[in-house]
Amino acid sequence: MVIESPSLTQVIIRHSPERVHILQTCASAWLHMVSASRSNVMNVQMPYLTKLIGGITMKRVIASVLGASTIALTGFGGLAIAPASVNAEPIAKNVTLSSGNFVTVDAGHPTQGTATIIEENGQKYLQLSDSFRTASGPTVYVVFHRNSSVARSLQSQDYVTLAPLFSTSGAQRYRIPSSIDLNAFNSVAIWCERFNITFGYASI
Repeated sequence: MVIESPSLTQVIIRHSPERVHILQTCASAWLHMVSASRSNVMNVQMPYLTKLIGGITMKRVIASVLGASTIALTGFGGLAIAPASVNAEPIAKNVTLSSGNFVTVDAGHPTQGTATIIEENGQKYLQLSDSFRTASGPTVYVVFHRNSSVARSLQSQDYVTLAPLFSTSGAQRYRIPSSIDLNAFNSVAIWCERFNITFGYASI
């Protein structure tokens, strides 16, 4: 059996029940020596074992199998093999740090949805939910505010600007720079700079 990563070919073996049995026995024994929980596992069904390409000996077949990093039986007549040459990408870890629902401040600019602070592989982000909605206006920004509730007009010492608002509706994400100390802020607000009007805020 010759199995390799996506750049390589499929299973090759002479159609011989004895050789199939030997291969299955080798794979079963190897299963006890390696972990079967690795990623990038490729399923190999037994019909492929009947394919023939000249010059492939049983010794090379078994050597190829033993060169794999993970082998597991996947059910009747199947094998799962993860080649040693495949490097798995690290899995991104999302941690929710805080979350809150938007409250409308100015009745003429209704705002709704959820704001969530997450940390992903050491980087913090602000996420607005699919249900996020707010009004349009000139120079609208996403800001962090020091208080857990936000007044209609802001004082410069009470907030820090995160970014211009990407969209007035739908899911969106903002990278939070390390220069912003989230411990100093208790809410996120949608704010129009030109008229100094808070559309809405969410306590975080």
